[in-house]
Amino acid sequence: MRFVQRWNATVRSGLLLPMLVLGCSLDLNTAAPQAAEAVEAAFPNARLVKASSELEGGLRVYEATLTEDGRTTDVLLTAEGTIIEVETEVDLTDLPSTAAERLRTIVGDGKMTKLEKVEVRARVETGSVVPLDPPSIFYEVKYWRGGLPGEKKVGADGGDVGDD
Repeated sequence: MRFVQRWNATVRSGLLLPMLVLGCSLDLNTAAPQAAEAVEAAFPNARLVKASSELEGGLRVYEATLTEDGRTTDVLLTAEGTIIEVETEVDLTDLPSTAAERLRTIVGDGKMTKLEKVEVRARVETGSVVPLDPPSIFYEVKYWRGGLPGEKKVGADGGDVGDD
């Protein structure tokens, strides 16, 4: 019981070190109620699986992992509810044909292990959120080929997307 009390006090103070060290998830409604409301509004049919917190660019951000229709979505957002990034599992058939064809070429005779649509709506710079208009959308594949893991990002046009 003492650990639970200490954990609750830690969450209220914003020091989420136990969660980071132990890999525990947090109650988004308690830690960041506006973030929880934003997730519910943006993804009304999704189920919250877990939430965590980290520092990014000097700003405390929250990651909510959701499921809907058998697919996982990760949402990165601020405590105030500003959505920074959305990563959604997709099928190859969901992609524009140029992107799908490029990914088939990259993976070749290997095996895709994860395919996500990534929508970057904002970036974090020195503790502030800078909105992107329009958002940056690309597709990220993780795969195994020749016994080695690989990862690649491509745009809707099939062109390479750099790592930021």
